[in-house]
Amino acid sequence: MSLSSGANHQRALKHAAQHVPASWLPGQGPTGPNLRWLLPLGPQATMAELRQSLAPALRAWAKRPKQATQMLTDLAKHELPEIALKVLRCMLHARLEINVFHCSAVMAACEKSGRWQLALSLLLQMPGLRVSPNEFSYNTAISACPWDLAMGLLSKMFDKHLRPDKVSYCAGIDTVRKGGQWQTALRILTKMHEMDVIPNDFSYNAAITSCESGRQWQLALRLLSSMPEMRVTPTVASYNAAMSACDKGGWWQYQGGQWQLALCIMCNMPQAKLMPNEISYTAAISACSSSRGQWLIALELLHTMRRSSEKASPNEERCYNAAISACEKSARWRFSLALLSMMLRNRITPTEVGCNSAMISCSRKALWPWTLILLKSMPGKFLAPNAVSYSAAAGACEKWACWQLAVGFLHAVEPSLGDDWETLAGLVSH
Repeated sequence: MSLSSGANHQRALKHAAQHVPASWLPGQGPTGPNLRWLLPLGPQATMAELRQSLAPALRAWAKRPKQATQMLTDLAKHELPEIALKVLRCMLHARLEINVFHCSAVMAACEKSGRWQLALSLLLQMPGLRVSPNEFSYNTAISACPWDLAMGLLSKMFDKHLRPDKVSYCAGIDTVRKGGQWQTALRILTKMHEMDVIPNDFSYNAAITSCESGRQWQLALRLLSSMPEMRVTPTVASYNAAMSACDKGGWWQYQGGQWQLALCIMCNMPQAKLMPNEISYTAAISACSSSRGQWLIALELLHTMRRSSEKASPNEERCYNAAISACEKSARWRFSLALLSMMLRNRITPTEVGCNSAMISCSRKALWPWTLILLKSMPGKFLAPNAVSYSAAAGACEKWACWQLAVGFLHAVEPSLGDDWETLAGLVSH
């Protein structure tokens, strides 16, 4: 490009920036101030490009700073922290006043996109910008950071004479839940009571879910039962979290399998004026799957779920997967295949988990052709066969004296299996 054409391009940009439609100005239109102008620039936009694009808006923001907050909030919704930070720098370059709402909106953009380092960095830089962080700023940073840093920020709020509110504690519990720190989650919940901050259903649900990762099913049930005493109404998510905690905690395997407890928890939901959803049914079916011999109840639960559901749900495939697994563990291969067929008829896309369970079920009987048919059909359903898929196929061939086919399959997939190759090769080594 020649220098003259480059100059013309710059003049065109400047002219366009000075004649932005009113619907694109700050606070105007559904997409927010100049958002349609900024999005095409992308995260790699230079400061010069942004300043040029924001020229009309920057002049308006000097008188109406709330419009800048709206712009930054919209960027957060689009998970564009890089652009949000550059917009904040443009505001500083234009010597506009930066307030706590501007910084918090940028931190929210960092939090939503998983850029906790940027969120924490901005929080620490706020005093240098002559902006005092408030509770909302800390809450956003707590949600963004790993659990250990989040706990440090929660403690630091007291040092800054800020009183953590319900949102602060809920953010803390949710953060430690993600880090698998169930003890810390319970300590925070206890701290809320000590500080006269009334917990809500979200804080209890997060604490119950943290018990799931720690295999603390007893504590999960205790938390669920204590919610009404604390004047907190359990939600569907509360019951689902408790059932899942029991499942992951090994309760269903205890003394032969207490799958009845799963049904008991779910049956209590209507008494609390709550209707089980697909996640509830999946947890209950999974409990039946873990307890061998309860495949009929698993199928009945699936049937009940389908009758009570008015339309298909994205979570419905999980119910089918759990039911297929229950049939597989009870050696009911016909039902495993029937469920896969039912998924296709109901326009529910099978998953690798469901196909693998059906293949394992068939491999235990003299049905190695079905195992190979399922394996071959997976790519046509946009499913990627994995080590479990090939292991089931090779195992079926080896078990039923079709070792030539087993060797052929293993050699065909050797490049894609990596470290799993040696494990699978052992299936046909004898």
